[in-house]
Amino acid sequence: MAYLQVPIDGSSPDHEFSMSLDGVIFLLRFMLNSRTDRWTMILKSEDGTILAAGMPIVLSTPLLASHKKEGMPAGDFICIDETEENNEPLGIEVFGVTHSLIYREAST
Repeated sequence: MAYLQVPIDGSSPDHEFSMSLDGVIFLLRFMLNSRTDRWTMILKSEDGTILAAGMPIVLSTPLLASHKKEGMPAGDFICIDETEENNEPLGIEVFGVTHSLIYREAST
């Protein structure tokens, strides 16, 4: 099982990029809700079809656990606090800086 660090640009409150997950290209979009100061993720297939939307980025919680369906990545995402203080990834100052999003590939 391999782990991939998702390249988050925490300085931008809305950004999207493509990434290979378990050999399949997906589009990942991250948005900061300025009202709640919380990050969410939208996961799309390579052709732009939305597979899951509005997934909150919550510390130490698998993002895709309740979204498993055909076409989804086989692995899962999890947010970690690299400071080991176990703080939620709030605001533009921390996501991608002190907090990382990791993709755990499916077992082979």
